[in-house]
Parts: sequence; C-alpha cells; structure tokens
Amino acid sequence: MVIDASVWVSYFVPSDPHHQESYNWIAERLEEGNPLAMPSLALAEVGGAISRISGDPRTGRAAMRWLLARPTLEVVSGEDVEEAAAFLACDLLMRGADAQYTLVAHRLSLPLISWDEQQLARSAEVVPVGRPGEPVRWPRTKR
Repeated sequence: MVIDASVWVSYFVPSDPHHQESYNWIAERLEEGNPLAMPSLALAEVGGAISRISGDPRTGRAAMRWLLARPTLEVVSGEDVEEAAAFLACDLLMRGADAQYTLVAHRLSLPLISWDEQQLARSAEVVPVGRPGEPVRWPRTKR
C-alpha cells in the first residue's frame, strides 16, 4: 500500500484527530509485513510536518529515521517519477505532491491510503483508494 503523508503524520502525532485510527491501522500493516511504499517526497512532508507541529527538528528527523528503518517500506524516487507525476497532476487536476503518491501506487499496483479527501477523489480515477480501516475502493475506469 502507498501511504500518504497525512496518515503517517497522524500516526506519529498523538494530538492528531486521526491518530488512534492511523496508529492501529499502520501497526497492523507492519505486523502483517505488507509491502508499503511512498514517494521520496513523503520523507520531507512527514519530517517537516512533525517538526513544525512539535517545534523540534529532532522529532521530525526521528520520524524520518524510523520510516527509513522499516524493511517493508519502499521509498520510490527518480527523475522519471517527478516528470510522470507532473503529467498526471495535469491530467487529474491534482496537486503535485498528491500526483507523486498516485503515480507510485499506479506503478506498483498498490492501493493509495490517505485522509485527504481531494487526493482520494482524484486518485480514484486510476488507482484503488481508501482511508485507514475502511475497504479499498477500486477505480471506475482505468487510464
């Protein structure tokens, strides 16, 4: 599964309204050993958000190190990802970062999991999508 930064941030931040759901859901995925993925951009999104929320750069860096230490988490990067995501953002009228998650999900044939409603709605055209703890919805059409 490709997990959006919104879910990772809520996993790490106890004051987040989705913390317990995200924490339990991710803990189950990790215990099951499911393949997880994210675009490399997610590291900056998660680390930066956690540092801003906590007011402490060490907290964001610790979250990034923790993510990188997960053996079942693939961090996908490359110039081809950025270029293809840019075209996908144009085609689906979506934010650039959201397009990177969608592209990674599409390339790896994995569902995209997020708390971001706009991202889920627009990504649902090309990849299976869902929220933590809910059934995955499959695309209406394939591009």
